[in-house]
Amino acid sequence: MRVLRRFERANARNNDSLGIEGQGAIESPPVQLIDDAAFREIRNRGGTSLGDQSAISRRRVYVPRQTQYPLQFLASERVSDGSAQLLVFTRPTEAEGWKVSTAVSLATGPVPELVRDHDGYTAPLDADRAAALKVPPDAVAPALADLWTRSEEGGTPSSELFEPGLLTDRAVSSLVGELAASGIGGDVLFRFEPAPFPVVASPMTRGRALVLFALSVHETIRPTGGNGVLVQPRSREVFGGLVIPGRYGTVRFDRLMLLAAVVPPGATKARIRVIGVYSGIVGAETTPPPGDVVTS
Repeated sequence: MRVLRRFERANARNNDSLGIEGQGAIESPPVQLIDDAAFREIRNRGGTSLGDQSAISRRRVYVPRQTQYPLQFLASERVSDGSAQLLVFTRPTEAEGWKVSTAVSLATGPVPELVRDHDGYTAPLDADRAAALKVPPDAVAPALADLWTRSEEGGTPSSELFEPGLLTDRAVSSLVGELAASGIGGDVLFRFEPAPFPVVASPMTRGRALVLFALSVHETIRPTGGNGVLVQPRSREVFGGLVIPGRYGTVRFDRLMLLAAVVPPGATKARIRVIGVYSGIVGAETTPPPGDVVTS
């Protein structure tokens, strides 16, 4: 709990000042990639702070029995807006401090209750428990990437594995809506794949498991008709602070999505529920418009 509260204080200071260097002292990838890019994006648009921050309450920590490094534990927090978030803390070696490696916001519902032993420690997801799940923890990310790919190809595909929702069969529509709301016009091509970060899995009651994982989303935007040019103004208000002002043939965003899912046991008819996400653009690339000559 002391580690969690120290993180909260440092994180609040960094958010208030957009302190990328300070954030590196308390976070590690993958969540650090999202937050660093978010700070740079706001800085490049002239911002100096994230603004008002929500109050935090109802903290819980879930600590497994561990005898060697790397160490890890899970924490949950209730936020003043009614939502909650999960944080994964890791400590690679004795010489290194605790850092948050993964964060996920839970939009609705209670915080998942993990299995604890009689001393209050969380139980490991051993091979027998993993084998009894609907799918192994490492298979959740590829299966969701496949569902999103089929959704991008048109329509709302059904899934025998995942419950319907904004983070499953309607996720692509949400991404399109987010781009449209920012004023970006053009045709968008998506590509989805599991991101190369460790999967974190913990057993829950009734044979279920909480699985935290990451997906990479590549969003390529092309102009629709006209002169075939995408324009980023000096204000950077169209494509955001990671794209410098100019004229482009394409703009590609690389987005990282950290997700939480509740995986049911395979013996039931229940499907996987994706219950939370923390998402952000971590990089942007551009190509020159047709006819422009690129010189070095």
